[in-house]
Amino acid sequence: GVARMGVTRLLPNGLIDDNFGTDGRAMTQTSQGELFNTAGIAMRGNSLLVGGYKKTTADNWDFVVCAFSTGGIPLLFNSTLTSCVSASIEPGPSLSRDIPYGIAVQPDGKIVMAGTTAVANVSDTYAAFMRFETSGALDHGFGLSNSGIQLMRTSNFIRHQINAVAIASNGKIVAVGK
Repeated sequence: GVARMGVTRLLPNGLIDDNFGTDGRAMTQTSQGELFNTAGIAMRGNSLLVGGYKKTTADNWDFVVCAFSTGGIPLLFNSTLTSCVSASIEPGPSLSRDIPYGIAVQPDGKIVMAGTTAVANVSDTYAAFMRFETSGALDHGFGLSNSGIQLMRTSNFIRHQINAVAIASNGKIVAVGK
């Protein structure tokens, strides 16, 4: 009954690597709410970052990123002393379905997540970016009003979604979506 973020490492032959974590599985130490949709896995030094979203209520979903060692041990973010950090975008009056589809790590170790957020209904969305400091705190030098969050939308579409994000060699954030 406890929802936790977890990862498994596979061997080249496709079998589970029993030397990773506990019996081939690494899981966060505490409940993260209902977790859905892994946005991806990124490497940062000797750690694995697993991104996704958690459902806190029926209409409130938040971006979440969890850290593990390459050996499968949950790592703690300095900002929260937990292995996962999350943030909500909250652009609309009653609906906040924040769903990341991509994760990337900048050369300075900051974590960029990108996806979508619903505003008035699930079809009315903004492209959404969120950047975390290496400590796990939102990067207040990034985004709208230095909130750590950046929303994008063009006037001729109501559905916006980022499907993948990467960091270019010049340090710029590059994203693709629909």
